[in-house]
Amino acid sequence: MRRLTFATLCATIILTPVLAQEGEDAAKTEAKTKAAAQIKPADIDGDGVLTLAELRAARYELRKALIAAREDKAKTKELNEGSRGLPEFQVFLAADINNDMKLSADELANFALSESDNKRWRLTDNDLEMLAQETGQDRWEWAIARDANTDNHLTADEAGVKSEKDRKEFRDADLDKDGLLSGYEFQKYGIDRFKEKAKPKVEKARAEFKDAANPNDPFALYKKKGRTWMHKTTTTIQGMDPMVTYMKWEITDVNEDSATYRMYILDKDKKPMAGMEEGTENKLAFPKEMPEGNPSPDGGPKELGEETLEAAGRNWVCKVWEQASGGQTFKYWMSVEYPGLIIKMEGDTFAQELVEFSDGE
Repeated sequence: MRRLTFATLCATIILTPVLAQEGEDAAKTEAKTKAAAQIKPADIDGDGVLTLAELRAARYELRKALIAAREDKAKTKELNEGSRGLPEFQVFLAADINNDMKLSADELANFALSESDNKRWRLTDNDLEMLAQETGQDRWEWAIARDANTDNHLTADEAGVKSEKDRKEFRDADLDKDGLLSGYEFQKYGIDRFKEKAKPKVEKARAEFKDAANPNDPFALYKKKGRTWMHKTTTTIQGMDPMVTYMKWEITDVNEDSATYRMYILDKDKKPMAGMEEGTENKLAFPKEMPEGNPSPDGGPKELGEETLEAAGRNWVCKVWEQASGGQTFKYWMSVEYPGLIIKMEGDTFAQELVEFSDGE
């Protein structure tokens, strides 16, 4: 009996983490399946990824249909049920954590699995601006459907003004004081008010996610086979024209312990320099523990804060640093998502910028 009890206990100890992992995997699979189903109705080109343009088109067509069916309760119910699950614009922006304006099933599933109540407000400054613009446009399209005389302006009655508070807001929004709201006036007032109310929620969500997040994987950049990126480098020497070169990286293989990549040096026309047609192959090992760095003889880099930059067709949240080295002072913007990826660098005679980035197929 004692042996049976001990064996059962051992089996329980062994199986518990396995079962927990299986449960976690099942939840992720279910979330991804649901996310793919949410994306599919608006995925015009059928590539399994929802772009911002596709979402806008889908929600615009839905809005038009709902406005047309306003008096038809059965049709309205049918439309709402048919569109259930279609991502809202705010969800799109919050779930699109790499800010490439494309939403994959993985991103939407990860968003759905997040336990935070504030996840809908996990927005960059650029996200918040875009959300405010989209919200203003959305509300205007709903409001202008009540434009009885079709002059593309709203009277107080058409705008649904009833209370003294409504009247005050109408007067505040009516910039030229002609008693009518144009599309510009209506949206500007709504956008400004939306950003004012949303900003504290965004700041709270940012603080929560920053506190809860694990340190970013320092080798995340090298852990996707097929990923490529390219930098443009401009070197200025007194009395000479600026010299432009390009450097391209391509991840060719990834395993648990290391990654293999090729590096190419290209001329100003993005053609391989002599002897660099095949590039150079390098291997990067992923250490189990990060070694302690040695102090820089010029003093360590100084962190200046965080900014969002646009480069290579997407927005990047960056840590901004300043470093004195070799008699020059460099300022550089480093990706938060991919530590080590320079988005932009400025020096006295040297400048670098990210011009291409692709995750491949």
